[in-house]
Amino acid sequence: MAVSLVDAIPTVTFVWNSGDHTVLDDRTLKPGKRGLDRMRNRTGPTLLIADDDRKDVQAIVNVVSGLGCGFITATTGATAWREFSRSRFDLVVADLNMPGGDGGVLARRVRNRSTTPVVLLSELGPVSLEICGLDGLAGIEVVSKPLVAAGLRDAIERQLQLVLTPGQQLTPPGEAA
Repeated sequence: MAVSLVDAIPTVTFVWNSGDHTVLDDRTLKPGKRGLDRMRNRTGPTLLIADDDRKDVQAIVNVVSGLGCGFITATTGATAWREFSRSRFDLVVADLNMPGGDGGVLARRVRNRSTTPVVLLSELGPVSLEICGLDGLAGIEVVSKPLVAAGLRDAIERQLQLVLTPGQQLTPPGEAA
């Protein structure tokens, strides 16, 4: 039996502001042409979301979509690192406890390679930075779980304000001039 290239793509879910995506199953994806075109022509911030809990991913997606950001999700730390290495992201939002390389490892790699800020999600709260040995790295903020939309939104907005170019703003859908 022949295996197509699409069948070999790891779990990464492409989600565009308009919802243009096609998830084939839990292991593969095939982004729609409209979604790829919109991503290429997008001018707002792009986030990498790494979390293995679908409910948390959906909560993050709701907040990020409300801010008018584009994003790509990954379900393991290894997949998130691969995506980060391939593309440019304005912010990384990652769960601290994931299979395939946790969020702490991902945050350390991201901050050692770039100036991209990281929002870590942890049930332990800010003490997580010290436990993981990340307390000496700048550009990492911790949001406590369970997630509260307002707190997550505030953290994302704070971190994005640090990386937005002059004149670039967060524009929630429907509020564009």
